[in-house]
Formats: sequence, C-alpha cells, structure tokens
Amino acid sequence: MVLLVGLRAGELESWFEPPDWPAPGATCYVQIQETAADLWWGLDSEVDLIGSSRLVLGQLLDAVRERRGTADPVSRPEWIAELDAARAAFAENRAAHLEVVRDRTPIHTWELAQAIADEADPDATIIYDSYQGSLYLTDAVKALRPAQILDAGPRVALGQGVGMAFGAGIARPGGQVISLIGDGGIGLAGMDIETLTRYDVPAVLVVLNNSSWGGNSLMREDMQPDIGSWDMTPGLRYDEVFAPFGAHVEHVEDAADLRPALRRALDSGKVAVIDVVADSESIEASVPWLRLKIGEFYSRGIDDLSEGLVAHFRALSRVEALRLHKSALDNGTRIPMSFIAELCGHPESELDALATTSGYRY
Repeated sequence: MVLLVGLRAGELESWFEPPDWPAPGATCYVQIQETAADLWWGLDSEVDLIGSSRLVLGQLLDAVRERRGTADPVSRPEWIAELDAARAAFAENRAAHLEVVRDRTPIHTWELAQAIADEADPDATIIYDSYQGSLYLTDAVKALRPAQILDAGPRVALGQGVGMAFGAGIARPGGQVISLIGDGGIGLAGMDIETLTRYDVPAVLVVLNNSSWGGNSLMREDMQPDIGSWDMTPGLRYDEVFAPFGAHVEHVEDAADLRPALRRALDSGKVAVIDVVADSESIEASVPWLRLKIGEFYSRGIDDLSEGLVAHFRALSRVEALRLHKSALDNGTRIPMSFIAELCGHPESELDALATTSGYRY
C-alpha cells in the first residue's frame, strides 16, 4: 500500500501515473488530505481521507496498537535499512554531481541551490520561482514543517516569488524568507520589490540570472535555434536596478563569493536582492525541456537534430524514454514508439516490455 499524506500529485511526481507509478509491488493507494480540493482525483485510490494529517495519522497508529494489543513499536530492521540505503544513495549521487560542477563560471545552478540550502535556517520559508532553478532547489532543501516550501501549484510556474515573499514575511515575522527567482520571473514581477521595501518586509530574493527566458540557455542553439524571442538582454544588473529602493544588494559572479553574499543578505535584516550570474549547462538538467519540446523534435525529424541535442536523448533511461512519450500524449501529440526508441537509443522491444510491466498504455 502507498499512503500519500498531504502530498498533492504534480509534475515533479509524474502525477502518480505510469510508467513511474504504481510503485513495484503496490496493490493500492490511500490519500490523506487536509481538504477535498487537495485530492488527486486522477489517482485510483482505494480510500480517500479528509482531515488533519497529524490527527488522522494518530488515529491510524491508535488503531494499529489496539489491533496488535500492545503499544510496543514494530521491529522492521530490513525496511529501515532499505530506507537508510536509499537516502545514502541519493546523497552520494547528489554530492557526485555537485563535485563535477563546483567552482564553474558562470556558477552552476546546482551549486547555487546547495548554497541556499546550506545558508538558510532549518525553518526558513523557501519559495520556488524559477523554471530551471526549482528543479535543482527541490532536491537540496528539506522541510521541517507544513507550508515551509511554497510554489505556484502542480506545474512549474514563474512570477509569483515576490508576492509570496511578501505574504510569508507578514505571516511569519522574524523568520527567514528566501525566494529563488529566475530572470524571467523577476522580469514579470520585479517591480513589486518596491512594495516589499516600502512595507519593510525582509526577504532575500536570489535572482538566477542566466540571460534567458525559462532557462532556455541550456543547449539553446540545439534545442531552439534562431528563436530570438527567448533571449533576454544579456548582463542585466538586477542588483543595480533595485538598489535605489533601499534594498540590500549583492552581485555574484564567482562561486567563492556566493555563500558570503547570501550570509550578508540574510543578516542584513532588510529586503535583499542577490544577482547571481548562473548557468545550468548539463545533460541532467535538460530532461524537462526534452519533455516540453518533444512534439517539435518529432516534427523536425531525427535527421534535423544536431549530435549535441541527440546526446541529451541518449542519456535518458528506458523509464525516462517512456516518460518522454507520455508527455507527448499528455500534450495531444501522438508519436510512434519507434521514433522514441531510435531517438533515445533503446530497442523498441525493451520499451514495449517495460510499458507492459509498468501498466503504461499507448
């Protein structure tokens, strides 16, 4: 049984649909949500429970103790060991990726995300407002309380970070509020920083400045050649833009200066804008873009795609290849599995077999 407690299924969870779900060996799902609006109705749940997560979990534990006739904890060393091993493997994998991109110029988004996680207080409110940056930051921070991490909903969005920072600063006075904002988001809502400074609501706004809209700097010429509308004016100094408002400002180009700048901003007690010249150039970061634009790549045909772009597809696992196909179907584009197989370098028979075992239908 898979028990979902207060987690709304979204894009980051692949909507709890094949080929990623159901989990191996799972026979049913149960959802516990605070309100009916938080239920994921697309999930074929055995039971849907509406109520406080804390209270409902307490009731379940009481029922288990009553049924067992004892309050002694259940011994489950194999399961605990499996969880510990999964956590350790995740940490080791992330550390290995960080080591590869450490001290790059421009600063890699992986390093920026880790710096935010390291410098923030454990109970700091963290706000996602960067299409590319959110994909890195979500793996770096750990929530200790409800609503500690805020975003705009089940799909990655942008432009909400300044307004959410204002709300979090009012609701949680005295606590740290940090919003990671892309240069696309700051372009949409940056002038609202004047409201933050006028009302003196301290928040640290970290601008992921890669001079492109929506993280489109990643393999830009391969993925989206000659599309000037995705460009941003290069080298904009967002720190200089907002300094006249009275904000504490920092400009960071060197990774060695990143953590000290964050520390000064957090300690300033003021609205702070940190302009970080960053990039996200790595194949691992390209998966969301491949899923988003797979229909276009299909219409162009494999022969029209550069070797550099095809390399991003060849790095995908079989599950990720199926996920790519599913993204196309979700967006109304029917792509033959043979195309996905050729593009990703996996035998079509293996993809068909995996689709069958995972319950994925196409």
